[in-house]
Amino acid sequence: MPGQWLDDGSETIQGEGPVVSCNANAKGDAVFHALWKEESGVSSGVHFWEVEDKGGLGGVGLTTLDKFQKGYGCRMFNFNSINLSDGGALLVGQYGTDSFKAGDKVGMLCEMTDVDLSVTFYHNGKCLGTAFKIAHPYPTELFPVITFKKGDSCAELQKLDTIPQTRDREPSGKPFPEGDWHTDVHVQGLPEAHRVTLKISLAGEGVYRASLKVCNNAMIQLTKKDQYEWEASANAAMTMMMGPPELMKLEQEFIQFFQGVSGLDEQGGNLQLVSCDGDSCAMKMFYPGGAALAIPITKNPLER
Repeated sequence: MPGQWLDDGSETIQGEGPVVSCNANAKGDAVFHALWKEESGVSSGVHFWEVEDKGGLGGVGLTTLDKFQKGYGCRMFNFNSINLSDGGALLVGQYGTDSFKAGDKVGMLCEMTDVDLSVTFYHNGKCLGTAFKIAHPYPTELFPVITFKKGDSCAELQKLDTIPQTRDREPSGKPFPEGDWHTDVHVQGLPEAHRVTLKISLAGEGVYRASLKVCNNAMIQLTKKDQYEWEASANAAMTMMMGPPELMKLEQEFIQFFQGVSGLDEQGGNLQLVSCDGDSCAMKMFYPGGAALAIPITKNPLER
């Protein structure tokens, strides 16, 4: 795979063959990009790259030479382990199921036809679903980009001939109650039901992180006391975005409910939550994709 690594202007990138590293002395919220440049970018056909995280991988994506810029000024089709972004702004949250760690392999499939361009990502062989699908005319001369968020980071890029067959999002295969859950709530004053989502992930022995989203993301800790009893943290760390009054009221109701959760049970594949007041809420599992996650993204991220 002849080519060379290009630095985004931060002068932090060093590459040798397919291996690239970042030597930044990062402070605060900084990102550093490396673009793998061959004689020309991809403009048609099917292409699959695999990136191995050798420690500190922040993201994987595609961009054009003119959009390859320093830091958050770079515009690209980007997957940063949990979210999809355009390089500067969040597009879809919770696309990924696990943060990248050393030894992980991230696949990136780019398919370019006369009809559209699609980009699908894979994490350790598991398909996360088609992330982007842009109608023709779409950007061409695309090059793979690797993003780092700290110094002493390293990754290896390989372009493979073997093309994955799966494009649909695959189950996480994690034990209950880990996973992505949702319920649709009809709110008076709003024309359509509003989807409330809950992502639960293991944080430690018997301790789980729960990310509840109505308008904002609220982070609540759930602790399993025994087989039947659970305890939720009294406080929720959350983002501070505003929404319609009806949804802000709904958000407060859900947060209060979750802070009082005392029981989690699996019933018919659904998550049944019970509060210490006897209130209950049933949520269905989903493998985020389609309407549940608003993917694939159909707006060209390079146009922002």
